[in-house]
Amino acid sequence: MRHLLNHAAILLLLVMAVACDSHSALAEDDLLLWWDLQNPGWYINGYNDPDRDIWEIRNDAELLRQRLGQPRRLALRYGQFPAGTRSRGEEALLRLARVWLQRPDGGIEEGPFCAAPGKTVSEVPAGNAPQGIYLLGSHVAAGRRDVDGDGRVESVHLYGKFLLRHVRDSLSHGGEQNTFFHSPRMPLEIGPVQAGRYSGIIQIAHRPSEMAVFYRGKPLAGAEVTALTERGWRNKVRTDAAGRFVAVPHESRGAKHNWEICLYTVRHLDRQRGEYHCASMPMIVDPPWPEWTHCITSFVLWAFAGTAFAAGFIALLVARRRRRQRLQLARFEAARQPGGASCP
Repeated sequence: MRHLLNHAAILLLLVMAVACDSHSALAEDDLLLWWDLQNPGWYINGYNDPDRDIWEIRNDAELLRQRLGQPRRLALRYGQFPAGTRSRGEEALLRLARVWLQRPDGGIEEGPFCAAPGKTVSEVPAGNAPQGIYLLGSHVAAGRRDVDGDGRVESVHLYGKFLLRHVRDSLSHGGEQNTFFHSPRMPLEIGPVQAGRYSGIIQIAHRPSEMAVFYRGKPLAGAEVTALTERGWRNKVRTDAAGRFVAVPHESRGAKHNWEICLYTVRHLDRQRGEYHCASMPMIVDPPWPEWTHCITSFVLWAFAGTAFAAGFIALLVARRRRRQRLQLARFEAARQPGGASCP
């Protein structure tokens, strides 16, 4: 009987340990802060949508060009991704958030912030702002807690980052095209090495995209990066010695649209400073382009070469005909001269 009680006690302790670990992991997943772009489909060139004809694609491209010169509406979210039920204490925590916008020239603007869930947090950049890459950042000090279960309490810091490409018809450029803050405001940050085309945060499914992680301005090697999608796809990868990794987004089509939001997150525990950092950045994953677009460059080159050859051949024929006409005219004039050959 005593042995049975001992085994039961051991089993109960194991179950409690597993439950504690699962609770810790769930709480860790809840520690996410990210920017939610309103109407993300507005900033995608839908020419790879098979349900649209050429005229709809041209109209969408014109609308895209106009929207890239207008302010974007974004809301700051806290909790699990994608946004579903409100996390406990979300409103109170978001009231503590700091929001800022970095211009293409490196200048910083403190952004407005509204803590009401579901409301517009910010509209950036202004319509008359210089064109270039803008970085929207946010930071929340989420208190202190034991994140790794070692009995020591760390201060928790959450960061949300968003990249915007602002395009205008004018020639007013904002300067360098930075994709990272490299600022004490955001010690831990993640992002693409180069800004994507169109809105700046576009990735193509199944196509490698190089990204990087920095901690206090230096590449963070060995960091575990997690990619989460709205439809539940999850992937993990570690950074190399240069703090970089290659992201290969997953294609996931839905009933409403054929694109998806992918949230890249990275966490870092600084034991020396007693700090726990979690940073995120969303990207829009577009489906692969149609097969014919892979050959369009070769088609254009061959078409140009064929046109040039045809034009050269026609020019050669015209020159040859004119030369023959000049020779015939010269013979005719020579025949008309006194002493020249006469016609029978």
